[in-house]
Amino acid sequence: MRDYETTCVNGGDGGNWARRYFTNKHLEDAFKAARNLKGIGVYLPPGVWNFADQIVIPHGMTLKGSYNRPHNVTQSDLHATAYGSHAEVNWDYTDGTNIACYHGYGRKPANFIDPRKGSDTDACIAMKGTATLDGVNVFYPIQVVPGLDEKGNPTPFHPVPYPWTISCQTGEGFPVQNYPSEPGRYLESADFLSRCSVMNTTLVNSYAGIDLSNGQDHYIKGVNMAAFRRGIRLDNIVSQGAIEDVNIHDQFSWSFYNLMDISAGSNDRKMIDSIEAFTLDHLIGMDFRRVDWGWINNVFIFKANRGFYFRRGFNGDSQLRAAPSVDIQNSGCDLCRDAVYVYELNPGIAVSFSNCNLLGRIQSRSDNYGQVRIVNSHLSFDAGEYGGTQELNGKRIYDRNHIEVAKNTTLQITNSEIFNFVGDPDLEAGEPDNKLWTGSTFNVRGKLLVDNTDLTWLNTDRYNLHKKKIGGVSVDTVLHFREHSNAIILTNNLLLRGGPKWDKYPDNPDKHIDLRSDSQGKDGTAFYVSHTNTIREPLETKDFFPSVKTAADLAKVDEGESTYEEEEDD
Repeated sequence: MRDYETTCVNGGDGGNWARRYFTNKHLEDAFKAARNLKGIGVYLPPGVWNFADQIVIPHGMTLKGSYNRPHNVTQSDLHATAYGSHAEVNWDYTDGTNIACYHGYGRKPANFIDPRKGSDTDACIAMKGTATLDGVNVFYPIQVVPGLDEKGNPTPFHPVPYPWTISCQTGEGFPVQNYPSEPGRYLESADFLSRCSVMNTTLVNSYAGIDLSNGQDHYIKGVNMAAFRRGIRLDNIVSQGAIEDVNIHDQFSWSFYNLMDISAGSNDRKMIDSIEAFTLDHLIGMDFRRVDWGWINNVFIFKANRGFYFRRGFNGDSQLRAAPSVDIQNSGCDLCRDAVYVYELNPGIAVSFSNCNLLGRIQSRSDNYGQVRIVNSHLSFDAGEYGGTQELNGKRIYDRNHIEVAKNTTLQITNSEIFNFVGDPDLEAGEPDNKLWTGSTFNVRGKLLVDNTDLTWLNTDRYNLHKKKIGGVSVDTVLHFREHSNAIILTNNLLLRGGPKWDKYPDNPDKHIDLRSDSQGKDGTAFYVSHTNTIREPLETKDFFPSVKTAADLAKVDEGESTYEEEEDD
């Protein structure tokens, strides 16, 4: 027995291009040889492996590259230089196992845009049955390069809409010997349902990353990806799988485009901004459809339009499937417009977030009857990231709510912190105060339960919790709770942190942070609202971010000889 067959290395015509351009026929022959030798699969040595057509990994086989951990692709790996609409690779200096995907160029990937069409079987890498992909970089040489116009401003970024980079598919395996009824036939049974594994792999410039639809018992571990439209989609999964140690992050594209200067105002930074503008408008990081008891651990999503997205899928007859139920741990969404966006959840199990960082809005729509549970987590908001703006007398008004609880939804937040930079970030740079947030922290039509949680607002001495007049127009500023008719709100053990000390503005109580509710019911009140054990703690920005005097002070702190003196109690 041997581990891997390497016949594919000698594919092609044996000339100068033998290691450069391949079709799946070369891989198919190598997998057959590996099967005959009772091997694990096919090993691709370091180099760039150009595949013009779809790569198929058969049932029970592994396509193995040189990496034994997820890799952050750099110029030293690809030596790729962007020219117009593509990248050229220096073949003699390429490191690691890199698969260049050309398959699907010019094809509209309608199957993932319209979920009624089912799974996308035309991916760059089709994994059949229990196939495994391990230790490779997959990149797209023909992908749009971010650019600048004649004035040096970034041009809109519109990437090539390739189909999924990887799809896990039910499919034919190798002939099964001694099959009781038809010896030698291809077995199509539960043994050949998609149970694929993707490990230690990086995807660069994918339009859509990994499609796990119609699979069971998937195993995704150690995957980095730069995906522009979809990260991972799960649908029609009724047997538990596992996804862990996944990064969905556009930074894996920066080195591909040789964007190395990330300082503010640089041309590289402008082009990075154009990529991120696209992902903020279009990217869904984790797209959950029909998923029963999915387990997610250590997944990080950056600057997506929707980070964790939940909605019922469709079967082949365009009939709705059951809604998802998922357990998500130690994960996060950073600077996303909607960190959590729920259309529908399973009304029984629904979704739990534990030990998570969710930096973006939490949204639930009215079709959702399931419960969203957030435990031991951090929620943070930046009004500028998710838009929803209007102009009022020359001021930019951000009018989106941070957390929307739909009329049929239950949102439970326990042992967590909700943190909000209410202030204008431009003030730090000395620019005029021309921004204002007028939304609510909680906009509640359904049921909200909050226990043992901190609510922290900075700069509330400028943006207080009451009306503010702008050009004679009275505008609501920060509202903690906006309650609609039939809403149920129960809070207990809340710590409100923010605003100056009580004696700083004795004649202006509007400067102090306070718990404010605004009832929107037809009768002027919500169905039931109870706030118990609410405590206020003054906290100004300078208190939250204490300054460090000198590097020498830091060194003494590290040595246990702090120079900071304890402040006397007021």
